[in-house]
Amino acid sequence: MGSPSAFPPSDRDAVYRAIRERRDVRSGFAPDPVSDEVLTRLLEAAHAAPSVGLSKPWDFLVIRSPETRTRVHELVRRCQDAYAATLPAARAAMFGRLRPDAVLTTPVNVVVTCDVSRGGWYTLGAADQSDGMWHSVGYAI
Repeated sequence: MGSPSAFPPSDRDAVYRAIRERRDVRSGFAPDPVSDEVLTRLLEAAHAAPSVGLSKPWDFLVIRSPETRTRVHELVRRCQDAYAATLPAARAAMFGRLRPDAVLTTPVNVVVTCDVSRGGWYTLGAADQSDGMWHSVGYAI
């Protein structure tokens, strides 16, 4: 028998099911508004992620404004075009098929940033694991 603090099998199974069935979704989003309650639960879960030296180097920007999302979409397209121009033709053509349209078709965007200086140079693990802050942000996402 497991320890008294072990999760019940049904809880464990639910976590493994969520991991197995996770998909990278880029289209087909419901246009329904995301409630503050759901958004709060999502952000609380993200803030509970592990991080290098407990630095929590992330910030979350919630964007609901259609005008702001349009401006973000335009910026992403310009950056994609500039990057594609540096690639060999075949690779640029494949890269050009990537579309950031979900920025426009979702009711809310959450932008995640990484502040690699959070906590200072003495943050445990940050100096010897140069990508640690970025990995921490990935865990939060």
